[in-house]
Amino acid sequence: MTKRDRFFNPLRKAKSASAKALVAEVINELHNYESHFELRKRSRKKRDLEIFNRQIEAIICEAVHRYLTGADKRIAISLSNRHLGRRDSESKILNNTLSQNIKNLASPEMGFIELQTGNQMTGEVTSFWAGKRLKTRINDRKLTHLDLTLEKGKNVIELREEKAHGQAKGKLIKYPETALTIQYRDEMEQINAFLRDADICYQGNKDIDDSRVELKRIFNNGSFEQGGRLYGGFWIALKSADLRDITIGNEWVTALDYGQMAIRLAYSLAKAPIHFEDAYALDRKTDSARAAIKKLMNIMLNAPTTKTWSASKSMGARHKDSDFQRKLMKEIEEFHKPIAHLFGTANGMKFMFIESEILIDVLLELNSKGIVALPIHDCILVKESAQNTAKEVMLKVFKQHTNLDATVAVGAL
Repeated sequence: MTKRDRFFNPLRKAKSASAKALVAEVINELHNYESHFELRKRSRKKRDLEIFNRQIEAIICEAVHRYLTGADKRIAISLSNRHLGRRDSESKILNNTLSQNIKNLASPEMGFIELQTGNQMTGEVTSFWAGKRLKTRINDRKLTHLDLTLEKGKNVIELREEKAHGQAKGKLIKYPETALTIQYRDEMEQINAFLRDADICYQGNKDIDDSRVELKRIFNNGSFEQGGRLYGGFWIALKSADLRDITIGNEWVTALDYGQMAIRLAYSLAKAPIHFEDAYALDRKTDSARAAIKKLMNIMLNAPTTKTWSASKSMGARHKDSDFQRKLMKEIEEFHKPIAHLFGTANGMKFMFIESEILIDVLLELNSKGIVALPIHDCILVKESAQNTAKEVMLKVFKQHTNLDATVAVGAL
């Protein structure tokens, strides 16, 4: 597999009548192919036929999408039994029949896709791309990426255990549906429906699949009041340089970022007024000191005990004072007396939950105004013409949740 190959997305499907007609045509020809070469002894059962049709739709739509977004690019896919039929997959089409259907579509008689088999010795993964017959139909029908869409995700609300030491994330927990989880799911489905219909494009030269717009909320530590941040959108893991290459409705995006979010949420929990403009400045003027204060304050708010407060070993060395950290912690506790009782009490996930609730309401209100917003934790991306409205909504929603004023920075990425 080359760096230009991305992996198969089983949720890809036809959206327009033209794309659906293409899929139906390929399915019909594949049935005829199986019949002619007597590849099946009996007809598929109803459920098996549904899975077969979705497999062909996903394969063809992936090949179409890849051809439209980069004619010389491929789809990587593992056809090993170990990877197909994964229990953690939402898609039922990832099973052993997928492998044979891909091979049939790539046969000389069908020619809808081209297939290059992987090599375990070299680590090369199997890949496929649009064949000559499929390319002809794409061009004849004048298909674009707007003729395609993604199947609605089912698992938009995840609950995870507390992560074990050394693990990146906790294990998934099965939970009963309640009024609360139904509410969370409804909110996510509203937001995702809006995103699926939006004109969101990555205009850069990197191999980024900009159709991955659906979001999910992930709650942590086995509690629906811990975590809850949004994940899944293609933009969330991108660097600033790549975020600059995103457009919404043919306008470049700009970022709106809540400032000092955790600190202000702490003051909200303590029911204390904000007495500062910059929570990290204290009485120091240098940028390096502010950076150290910010880092240490986040540690103090997230740590489960004061005994684990520890910043970088090089912090004191940089400031030419071996006792710099202890002195700074004392200054922080003095300056932020109203929330000092929250330091060392592991409130990070609680702050994250409140933050996520604020962002959900921001997204829903902006969507109601017809504004597309792409969330990145305590930040959103909107098109430049919408930035003033977006800022007003962010400030208003924060006030509604906390009874305190927020700061929102607006600017180019």
